[in-house]
This record gives sequence, structure tokens and C-alpha cells, in this order.
Amino acid sequence: MTTQTVTFPVSLGERVYSNRLRKAGTVVALSVAEGGAPKARIEYLNRDDAPQLAWMLCSTLSEPGRPTAQNAPHGHPNPHSGPHSGPVQKEPAP
Repeated sequence: MTTQTVTFPVSLGERVYSNRLRKAGTVVALSVAEGGAPKARIEYLNRDDAPQLAWMLCSTLSEPGRPTAQNAPHGHPNPHSGPHSGPVQKEPAP
């Protein structure tokens, strides 16, 4: 038996977006797919607001509001999209 270290780019309880499902959900389990790719079990609400579960490869997930690398133009996420696009400068108080 060979030991392999797998790094998961998501954490339990983290909110993620699945482009395949076109839904945001919460990571409820982590595992490894055949071939060693990390995968996450996502809990999300279907159209009837009933909870559903689906296994998704971690490489297909992104933060809600940000595209995944494989679905973004030119193969990389747009750093200017989504709610976490960088530091925000606040206006000084009057």
C-alpha cells in the first residue's frame, strides 16, 4: 500500500459554488476520487428548497461569486470579480 498526501483546497463548513450544479452549497465531507484528486461532498438546496448532496471535484468549486479556473476566460479566475476581489479603501469620515 502506498501512502499519499492530499491537500484539500476547501474546508468542512466552507461555502462554495459549483458551476456544474449552478448552486452554492456547504462542504460537509472530504474524500479522494479515483486517481487521487480531492473531492468534496456539497450540501445545497434544490429548486424545491429540499436539501441535496453531491460529490464534486474540488477543482470545479469556487467561492460563491467567483468563477472556477476551468470555467473562467483564459483558464484563470478573474481577480476583479466577486465580493472578495481585493482590499477596499474606505473614504475618510467627514
